[in-house]
Amino acid sequence: MKRLKSLILIGFSLLGLSSCSDLIYDDLDDCPTGVRVNLVGIPLTLTPTVNGTPYNPKSGYDYANDATFFIYDSNNTLVHMYKQADLLGSNYQVTIPTGAGNYSIYCWTGGSMYDYSGTVAGTSTKSDFVCSYLGDEAVNAADALLPMGYGKVASVPVTDHAITNVDMDLISNKKVIAVVCRYATSNTSVSGVQTGSDENMSEFTFAILSDNRVYDIENNIIPTGSRFKYLQLKSAAPDIVEDVDINGNAQNYVINSVALNTLRLMDGDTSTRLVIRDKDDNTICDLPIARYLADMAFAKIYSGVTSTSTVQEYLDYTDEYDVILNLVESNTQEAGAKFRVGSIQIGDWIQNIQLDGELIDHVNSAKGN
Repeated sequence: MKRLKSLILIGFSLLGLSSCSDLIYDDLDDCPTGVRVNLVGIPLTLTPTVNGTPYNPKSGYDYANDATFFIYDSNNTLVHMYKQADLLGSNYQVTIPTGAGNYSIYCWTGGSMYDYSGTVAGTSTKSDFVCSYLGDEAVNAADALLPMGYGKVASVPVTDHAITNVDMDLISNKKVIAVVCRYATSNTSVSGVQTGSDENMSEFTFAILSDNRVYDIENNIIPTGSRFKYLQLKSAAPDIVEDVDINGNAQNYVINSVALNTLRLMDGDTSTRLVIRDKDDNTICDLPIARYLADMAFAKIYSGVTSTSTVQEYLDYTDEYDVILNLVESNTQEAGAKFRVGSIQIGDWIQNIQLDGELIDHVNSAKGN
């Protein structure tokens, strides 16, 4: 009988050793404590590869394959910074070990292109966090700007010896704006000479200027007081194509097309500018491009053709835009520029540009302005 009791006690002891301990656990534990984040969203879109690296000829490297997570406790103090490489290999599931508690989790993708500060575990709070894009204006071509994804889960309750599953939807802070300048070949100058020649449009330079490269933990832009210049990407040689004008009439156009990158676009922003200059450095246009994209988004929401409910949501969940600038003859020939923008088209949304109105802040200045 004593022998039987001893065997029973030994059995219970072994059972206790195989159960989950309240004091010790790790990734190899049978019952770890933590969060499993299932990532979805635009920055994870697979694209064609170049030497094994996903690449999109239009917008550059669009496939995020790394993520950095910042986990804050209920007092908004950083408790853990966790990095995950090879998201594809992990099937976009990332398990982060934690203790029991209630957490908020933030995620950024983009690898070495972005720097994080205010990230001392146990000391830093959400208000200390800063994310900065480290690009160089001289080399920020499309294939150098990696995708910058952002996501968060505001509240994640975690209990001991359990993995809490959460979905995190990433938005893309990286934007691609394809711009087509076109001029109808039937247009002539006041002297009766065509101004829309290949030569006149062959050396346009394009840039987006924006103070949008630094962010807080909630993905809000932190102004730096200076605008970063996002340079044009690979451009196409000017060509003559047939298309329809804003009235639906067939026209032959001389076109010049490029694509440009920028980072997050904000509703209400008028400081992000699309600037185009000719070969003599005369300004063709200086447009508040974020404002036009927001106006287009509002029109889509108002007409019910998009499922997004706010302009900012539309801007955050749209990563590529196609913009057509319809050029007309400049009325300031003395400044040297041959063209100005007569109207802007974004998809099926069209807006005429007013020379003396608030829709355009800068038209055809002399070189250097």
